[in-house]
Amino acid sequence: MTDVSDQRGNGRSRLLEADDVAEYLGMRTDWVYREVRAGRLPHIRLGRAVRFRRESIEAWLEARERAAPTTRRA
Repeated sequence: MTDVSDQRGNGRSRLLEADDVAEYLGMRTDWVYREVRAGRLPHIRLGRAVRFRRESIEAWLEARERAAPTTRRA
């Protein structure tokens, strides 16, 4: 993935492109676009371009992470 740190050092990262998100998630780029069209992946539309905030993608992942089920002992 490309370096996403901002060169100005203001604590903000640059917006990611679909191929960056696909690489980060270990998925294909067409999957990313499909999830965007379905409204299931947080994104920003800039005209026809689609961009992503790394923080939003990480929060989206955390919301979907499932804890391992705990087993009850009788």
